[in-house]
Amino acid sequence: MIILATIRVKAFLVCLFLLTQLAFAQQTKPAQPSEPIDSEINSQLEEIKAKALIVKVHASLEGSQGTAWFQDLKRLTVHGLAVSLRMEGDGMLINLQLTPYRQDGEQLYLLLQAQIWFKALGSTVLQYHSTVKGIRTKMGEAVIFYPLGLKVEPDDQVISIQILVGPYQQQRTIQ
Repeated sequence: MIILATIRVKAFLVCLFLLTQLAFAQQTKPAQPSEPIDSEINSQLEEIKAKALIVKVHASLEGSQGTAWFQDLKRLTVHGLAVSLRMEGDGMLINLQLTPYRQDGEQLYLLLQAQIWFKALGSTVLQYHSTVKGIRTKMGEAVIFYPLGLKVEPDDQVISIQILVGPYQQQRTIQ
């Protein structure tokens, strides 16, 4: 008799526990999105779009026989957020980090960090070069960056990186 009563009490407690869990689960349903939240998110997205920047990069390797290699990239970013670009070519690897900082009006400050691994023409030696540079420019104005400097000898190769930063909203005006 005591065993039967103990089993009934345990069954009752299990049922009570399950009922409370079921009631709690029904009370904590996820909230359905409402119109005010959607409009708030949409307005925040529009604000981000208004501040977003398009970064266009054209990297090339020029030599005595013309352009040996080039690559074009385009990325979206915001003020102070670095854009990382990796460009690969025959015997070359360029890692570029570019951080645009919007200043007064159309003014920009670009912080550039480049790491370049390359082999010169006819060489088996892998060379490494790293540079950090800060450049002031205007929105939509092209900046040409020579991370290894300009040619010295006629047979030298030169790496040039053209950078163009403009507002996302007016991206069609940036070519």
